[in-house]
Amino acid sequence: MKKAFSIVASSVAALLGMTHFVQPASAASQKEIFALGGGAFPQDHIYRIDLNTNTTTDLGYSGISFPTNLAMAPDRTLYFMNPFEGTYGPGHRLFSATLNSTNTTLVGAPTLVADLPTSGFGIIDGMTVGPNGDLYMTGYGKSQIYRYNIGSNAFSTEVTLVGGGEFRSDLAFDPIDLKMVGLGIEPGSTDRTLFQIPQAILEDGLDTVYAWDYYGGGTSSWVSKILNTGSELGGNPDGIAFDPTNGDLYMSGDGTGVYQYDRVTAVRGALIPGTGDGSLNGLGYDLAFQTTTSSINRVPGPLPIFGVATALAFSRRLKRRIKASTEI
Repeated sequence: MKKAFSIVASSVAALLGMTHFVQPASAASQKEIFALGGGAFPQDHIYRIDLNTNTTTDLGYSGISFPTNLAMAPDRTLYFMNPFEGTYGPGHRLFSATLNSTNTTLVGAPTLVADLPTSGFGIIDGMTVGPNGDLYMTGYGKSQIYRYNIGSNAFSTEVTLVGGGEFRSDLAFDPIDLKMVGLGIEPGSTDRTLFQIPQAILEDGLDTVYAWDYYGGGTSSWVSKILNTGSELGGNPDGIAFDPTNGDLYMSGDGTGVYQYDRVTAVRGALIPGTGDGSLNGLGYDLAFQTTTSSINRVPGPLPIFGVATALAFSRRLKRRIKASTEI
């Protein structure tokens, strides 16, 4: 019966013009996030924070002197950059690293993935992996979101944001609704809070102009939230990550340590033990987590009623034929 339903669904999808996109395989998600060193923590190391036990593990030397822009793919590959090296200029030499089977240490030397272009793109200061497996980035003095496909080496501008200040310091895809969430300067202010961008316009290959949209929408608690204060994340909020298993939100400032935030009320929770002391002496220069993959059915637009009816009638006939054949 399941096979028959699958064939019917595929046939109807084909008639309706729906294309099924299969995304990269995802390893099992765990309650963990990752951070770069700072303050009392060696800044050239990468750290794992276990969200079950609130314990921090030093995964070891990253292989470069000052890694930035940490991100993690669905297959648990870690990506980061060196801001002082690169064929095209500083800040764009991309590396990858792998973890051992118990997630307690980095395995081997980092792999040089690519030297990304710099002309017109600014210095990258915010990176995440999308549900499609591509890397998404933003940078100083720019209001663009860039996409980089590792397999094809294609680098493009996907979104131009309008209405907010030209500073974005980190990005992450919300595992609940797969929208991109970022730290940025809100419109008409120097205050920093969270914004969001729908996934669809980040995958179409077009440079879409998109107006600033607060995380959770225009009536959410993030509209009035100011993150760049001493009682929140200090002068430079610089890290955002989600618990990939339930969507809990975590953020940090430069060296403040890592805090859990209520994603609805925007209230800061307690400092995670072992990540710092809240006084620029801890982790948090960048955060990362295992991005969730997605499987999207794209529908080009509504069809005429006659076309839909024909497709459904065909599916019923096909289903009856399949049922008859399985009963022989």
